[in-house]
Amino acid sequence: MCEMSVVFIILHYLTLSETCSCVESILSRSRGSAWHIVIVDNGSPNGSGEDLYRRYAEDSRITVILNAENLGFARGCNVGITYARSHFDPDFIAVCNNDTLLLSDGFASILRQTWEETGFAVLGPRIETPDDRCDTNPYGGAEPASLARIEDRIRRETRSLRIAQSPLLYAASRIRRCLKKAFSAAGRLPVWEKDTRSVQENMVLHGSFLVFSRTYFDHFDGFYDRTFLYNEEYILHYRVRRAGLRTIFQPAIRVFHKEDAATDDLRLSPRKKQVFLKKHSLDSLRVFADLLREDVSGGRFF
Repeated sequence: MCEMSVVFIILHYLTLSETCSCVESILSRSRGSAWHIVIVDNGSPNGSGEDLYRRYAEDSRITVILNAENLGFARGCNVGITYARSHFDPDFIAVCNNDTLLLSDGFASILRQTWEETGFAVLGPRIETPDDRCDTNPYGGAEPASLARIEDRIRRETRSLRIAQSPLLYAASRIRRCLKKAFSAAGRLPVWEKDTRSVQENMVLHGSFLVFSRTYFDHFDGFYDRTFLYNEEYILHYRVRRAGLRTIFQPAIRVFHKEDAATDDLRLSPRKKQVFLKKHSLDSLRVFADLLREDVSGGRFF
């Protein structure tokens, strides 16, 4: 087994150029530390996984794993996590979307210092987006989700899915949103802004770039693997808090997130993209509700 300070897991699906850009950003920022990149192709039907395998076949710093099918986000990432732990035993595993770019130098040093100060299980960086927003992280507050809140979200997502599935209802909802925006006074009201410049503890962290320490793997093998796509952040936050562990938002690490590269590459219409998003989000929320019910019945809850 070769010990590594950091192993990066990049979950790839369809978008070859995005993954290569992500790899290059890591290569340019990771000098001077022991690190490795594991690319997990999640059964891309366009042959881009095989392209990556050939591209990096001679690079000892990069491993490409080809999944036979699309396992979804959690299970796909877990393939890479299992490989990284068994082959490298790293201090930290950074799981990142393929449409992210690492912007900060000294990545491993910041991780180690932050872990020594906080003992974090999971860390999230400051995330910048194409529209110049920097408020993706923290993704949510410190309070873990309750069954009542998740059941309320299920009801709302069910209504949203029904609207998206109907072309007429979807068109009407778009018109209503446009009118509401046009006649709203929101633009003249003070806008609440998240604190994206201070280290914060136990917040929900966005799933596009997450760093796991050994502390996390003392309790869990990877992501909760019953979901396919979306809402993994809330389940992760719940399980971490339930175990008495800490999440840390660390703005000293900066990441650029292009957002939705893989789903955009599916070439879906706006309405069909909404159906895709809402359907998988709803499925994940139902899985989360089942987990919460299991914990309540077993006496494991906050």
